Amino acid sequence: MHKIPLRLGFQILGILPMTLVLVGCGGSQSAQKSAHKDMPMLLGWVERSDVQSPAYAWFDSVYSAYKPHAEMLRDNRAMLDSVEFTIIFGTWCRDSKREVPQFFKILDSLDVPNPHVRLCGVDRAKGQSDSIRSAYNIERVPTFIVRQHGEEIGRFIESPKTSLEVDLFEILMHIPR
Repeated sequence: MHKIPLRLGFQILGILPMTLVLVGCGGSQSAQKSAHKDMPMLLGWVERSDVQSPAYAWFDSVYSAYKPHAEMLRDNRAMLDSVEFTIIFGTWCRDSKREVPQFFKILDSLDVPNPHVRLCGVDRAKGQSDSIRSAYNIERVPTFIVRQHGEEIGRFIESPKTSLEVDLFEILMHIPR
C-alpha cells in the first residue's frame, strides 16, 4: 500500500476545490453532476415557452428578479432588428439557468421579437450529436451567438466579460451604421 506524504496530501486537497470551480459548465460529463437529475433536459431546438414551462421554474424566478440595465442599448435598438441570436444552453447548467432568463429580460425590455432568438438545448456533452457541437463550435454553455445576415458578428460564452448588456453593446458597435 502506498502512502501519500501528509504535505503532498494537503497540496492535493488545496488544488481539488479550485479544479471543481474551474470546471463550470464546460468540463467533462463525468465531472458534471446535476442537483436535479430527475429534471428532464431540453434537447435540440426548442421554443422559449418550453424553457418557461413549470418544469423549469428557475427561468421565471431569475427572469422576475433581474433588473436589466438596457439604457445603453436603447440608442442602438434599431440595430437589434438586423441581428439574430442563437443560444446554446443546458437546463442542467447553473450558468445557463442564470444567463438565459436575464438575456430574455434584456431583449424583452427592448421589445426584440422572439423570432429573432433561436434556442438549442444540449446535454452535458454539449450536443446530443456532434452536429450541434461542431456547427456552432460549442465548448461551454451557455453560448450566445449574435448573427447579422447569417454571419456571426460576436458571441459570449458561459458568462459575460462585463455584463450581458455591455457585452451585447460592444458587439452591436461593430455593426456598420
